Amino acid sequence: MTEIVLMSDPRVAAVPVADCGGPLVDVRLQESLAVDARRADDTGAFAHLRESVLARLLRAQRSLPDGYGDRYWALATGAGGALYGPRERG
Repeated sequence: MTEIVLMSDPRVAAVPVADCGGPLVDVRLQESLAVDARRADDTGAFAHLRESVLARLLRAQRSLPDGYGDRYWALATGAGGALYGPRERG
């Protein structure tokens, strides 16, 4: 049986992280994504992602099967986490 490793597992925290130095972008400026501002901070860091991460997020959003466009997902950021999801079209 495959072992499930939770994000809170010390082995996850032990994985070294290296900053790629890519530019940060404000997700709030992306028309196709909505940002839940309940975790907003004074600097707006909660809504910033690396440009490459945003590109992958948008690609994943476009790949969702029909019927999943109303779902939201959480991404952990340096500010503790923010919710991102598709903007409602009206």
